[in-house]
Amino acid sequence: MRHELKCLPEFFQDLKAGHKCFEVRRNDRNFQAGEELYLREWSPEGGYTEDTLLLDITYVLPGGQNGIDPEYCVMSLAWSMDMDFSDFLEEGPEHEDGFPITTFCG
Repeated sequence: MRHELKCLPEFFQDLKAGHKCFEVRRNDRNFQAGEELYLREWSPEGGYTEDTLLLDITYVLPGGQNGIDPEYCVMSLAWSMDMDFSDFLEEGPEHEDGFPITTFCG
């Protein structure tokens, strides 16, 4: 199952950069390991951007333990192999053979 969710820019950008590999959410969808999160960057001021991420849920720590509110969960996330990584490639300087050097951002 794929869950489409809004994600605030400060959290979205940390996920995209690879600095954040978890998500804390109200567990109103009964999230399960093996499902996907399709996150769309969204802000109250500007609405949705064109930026999206597709992430696999690898582990779900349910609420009601370890100080987590019973209505929430903490999900461990990994890059989905179904994600289009072309958005992360940027053209860099040309290599000495004349071909552009591309780098993975994230």
